[in-house]
Amino acid sequence: MNHSFFLDQLSYKKNYPTTNMSTTTITTTMTPHLPNDCLRDVFEYLTHHPKSLHSCLLVNRLWCENAVPILWRDPFRYNRTFYYDSNYWKSITHIILLCLPQESKDIFESNDIKLPKLSSKSPLFDYVGCCQYISCQDIYEIISEIIGYEQSFADISWYYNLNLVENEIWKMFMNRCQSLKYIEIPNVSLPYIPGSSICLPQLTELECSTYKSPKLFVDLAQIVKDLVRLVINLCDEDNNGLISLITSQNRLQEVKLISSEGNECPGIGQALITQATTLISIEFEENLCLQPEHLSMLTNLKRLSIDLEEDNSGLNLLESVILPKLEILEVGRLDAPSPSSSSSSVSPYSLEFYMNIIKPTTQIERIEIETWPHPPKYQILSYNQIILKYCSKLEYVSFWYFNEVFKDLEEFLTCSIQLKGINIEAVTDENDNNNEEYWLDSCDVLGLIVNKASTNLEEIVLSGAWNLSLEDLQDFLEGWRKRKSLYLRLSIDFELTNEHIEMLNDYEAIGLLKGWSRW
Repeated sequence: MNHSFFLDQLSYKKNYPTTNMSTTTITTTMTPHLPNDCLRDVFEYLTHHPKSLHSCLLVNRLWCENAVPILWRDPFRYNRTFYYDSNYWKSITHIILLCLPQESKDIFESNDIKLPKLSSKSPLFDYVGCCQYISCQDIYEIISEIIGYEQSFADISWYYNLNLVENEIWKMFMNRCQSLKYIEIPNVSLPYIPGSSICLPQLTELECSTYKSPKLFVDLAQIVKDLVRLVINLCDEDNNGLISLITSQNRLQEVKLISSEGNECPGIGQALITQATTLISIEFEENLCLQPEHLSMLTNLKRLSIDLEEDNSGLNLLESVILPKLEILEVGRLDAPSPSSSSSSVSPYSLEFYMNIIKPTTQIERIEIETWPHPPKYQILSYNQIILKYCSKLEYVSFWYFNEVFKDLEEFLTCSIQLKGINIEAVTDENDNNNEEYWLDSCDVLGLIVNKASTNLEEIVLSGAWNLSLEDLQDFLEGWRKRKSLYLRLSIDFELTNEHIEMLNDYEAIGLLKGWSRW
């Protein structure tokens, strides 16, 4: 990725050469005819296309002035991964230090904290003021560029400098950011920083941990009232300050709870009940940490997402939960333990368990379930009857396929007029997964999709033990020519050849596929 937008070294001239982009040629003769507001609206459509926005920086000053706030709205997001790009962090730290007030620089100097050599030029834009999304990890990466990484747990001076620099960096963001949307709560009491009373009330998303000091949450609760999304990572114990923050919200809609220990947090559950009127989505990761009676009282929930890892994740607690307005059920892949490890009357790792969650609702629109091993065939047959009941409303569904359910799939595709996406998992005997002789032929299924599926269908996932010949793939893609552009994901055991890959790329190039992936 080109990170030149972080380097405040651009020199602007009256005339610019034509900028040759991959899809469009832009000339400066266009700019007099585009009002500033119109130009900004156009650039908003490029929010998720940073390369295009980078090119806009080089057209002229007006284009640059409109592109910079969008790029710097969340400049860290492209590097919030396990991959560390040292050049990226050097560049962005350089710009942020240019924006640092002289008072902070003097504090660093008096504490013998040596800053990297900085340009003598003032920044052309208020980059920091554009930022709307800030995580603790972003700040720590910047701090590491200033004071280096921790060398020893006993290095007290390093921790002192860490605390000092962290305070000054957060102070700068609180003073300069006019419209913060997301932060991960740091070990700094933000409400006491000048400027925080302006930017913090606009927060719509907060990420935090129950291990943070309760006072940090109590302070935030005084001025943060309109959170839409709350992520608690980690959520392993009750925290009275966090409970106070939750109960003070006016429009909380989404909550994500990540629990490494699986401890129940009844206080947090009670606090969420106070938000039952507006709360419509809840996600669990690793372990469940709410009591089922609390979850059942969230009667307006439309989305339940479960992505648990451990056998003792507490999934069986959901057996008694009834969510009458549920529209979306998402279940990450769970490796089922031996039957004896569950005391539940219905195994929480079975398809039957999730059918019991779906049955009370009449509004289900998305069912995305991954389980291993495959459900037994008798459960799949029962599941098919349930999704046929809801087929007129379903927009996405997981479907387990073996040859005996061809008619079920045909009926489902015929009736599912709203269907936008489907994941079809091939079901073979467990011992046959590695034996290509027993893999299922994709020809009939792909033909059925072309002939019977809704015209709204735009995503197909094939998973498991499918055979996919070059001829069958071409017949399917040719049959799709009169339909809307398709995203195709092939999570299949079959090894794609170079010819398969070339064909998929060709159909993507002409727009028939809007994208495809191997896994």
